[in-house]
Amino acid sequence: MTPPETGLLQLLSRRLPHPLRSPLRRIYIGLRSLRAAPPRKSDVVANYIGDPAGSEMSKNPLGFVKPGTLVEINSHLANPKVLFQIQYARQVVARDRAEHFFEAGAVSRLQDHSAMVAFNTLDYNLEGARTAPMLDRPMLMTNVVSSLGRVQQNIGGLDVLSIGPRSEIEIFGLIGAGFSADRIKAVDLFSYSPLVDTGDMHHLPYADSSFDVLFVGWVLSYSRDQAAVARELMRVGRDGAVIALAGDYSDDSRNRPTFRNDTTHMQSCNQILALFGDHVGRVWFRHDPELPNVAMVMTVFEIKKPKGS
Repeated sequence: MTPPETGLLQLLSRRLPHPLRSPLRRIYIGLRSLRAAPPRKSDVVANYIGDPAGSEMSKNPLGFVKPGTLVEINSHLANPKVLFQIQYARQVVARDRAEHFFEAGAVSRLQDHSAMVAFNTLDYNLEGARTAPMLDRPMLMTNVVSSLGRVQQNIGGLDVLSIGPRSEIEIFGLIGAGFSADRIKAVDLFSYSPLVDTGDMHHLPYADSSFDVLFVGWVLSYSRDQAAVARELMRVGRDGAVIALAGDYSDDSRNRPTFRNDTTHMQSCNQILALFGDHVGRVWFRHDPELPNVAMVMTVFEIKKPKGS
């Protein structure tokens, strides 16, 4: 009869991507050995002494990890702030939750969005949320913003808005970066998640000066009036708020019939910053396209608001 442990390992081998199989196998075996008999301190020391410098064991980052350490790591993974630091964890949790909510029919749509939203934007992105909830592209913005000194100093106390997240994975990435889940808002033209409000980025459903950090990833091109979006960001952002804005390069040669060529272009950081006029403060990050291979446009900057606004 096949031992239960062997059956589980075979299941892992069939269901998980290849890069994850070996580490999980080592962790599983380590946990089994801990259950059988904790290692003696003398055994651990002998392992270090007996392994010659330059051996394969010495080069393996997981070499010499004690079974008790694996248990300690596992206990910390129950904390979402720790778990969501792992990309694969963010992806599979986002996948499973999306499957659940879509199967339950828990999807709401904003029926009266403004005419400034490009044709087919809602249906296109709703389908993307259903079929590709594991797309972790927003972490490109999150990694930059969370590395700023002013953000890191009070990251758990900042009010954050994610505009157009499509799926929950952007929210999970923000939690993993250290932002407080209780202080994160997200808004999209549709929602299948209790973590995302329905709303239009041209008329955001939030009060003036509500947020310290705003993420606007891969949505600006869906607007027929980008300047109106910029005005809304400045309205709901506080003085000195950090804005991360990203998208893909587009021009007249890159027509998108899916949207009846109704979307607008993104071509450079200067174009994005010009939308905010004299209200742009410090610019921390610029990433202009490197065509034809790199199409991303992304900038991170602060907004300066007139006193009393």
